[in-house]
Amino acid sequence: MKAISTSSGGFGPGGVQRSGTPQVGGGKRAAEALWERTGRCMDELHKVVTAVWHLQTVLSKKRVPFTQVLFLHEVWQEGDPLLIDQIWEALVKAFASQMKSAFTASSFVKVAFTHGYPKLFSMIENLLE
Repeated sequence: MKAISTSSGGFGPGGVQRSGTPQVGGGKRAAEALWERTGRCMDELHKVVTAVWHLQTVLSKKRVPFTQVLFLHEVWQEGDPLLIDQIWEALVKAFASQMKSAFTASSFVKVAFTHGYPKLFSMIENLLE
């Protein structure tokens, strides 16, 4: 909320209160900024996952010229999760951690995501598509 407050020039007199909620008159703009940043975050996550998926695809098709071993076998050991699985696991853990800390740090964020759950769900669903 502090970052949203400073990037948008504050939300009324005083910007964000100590509890992490915007002061009177700034709630709607703060919520819009929060949703905009969440959308940008989902776009960035999509770019990262797509890049790793493409990398894994290329590594699974190209071979080392001298040994004819797939490049994927050079970076991946049998029994380990594939690159995309490792990235998804790391992203889900990081996302859960960030959401948990945002909810505990700011009641406004918790309320905004709780009331806007259908919007958040659709953002996540679009990311998974």
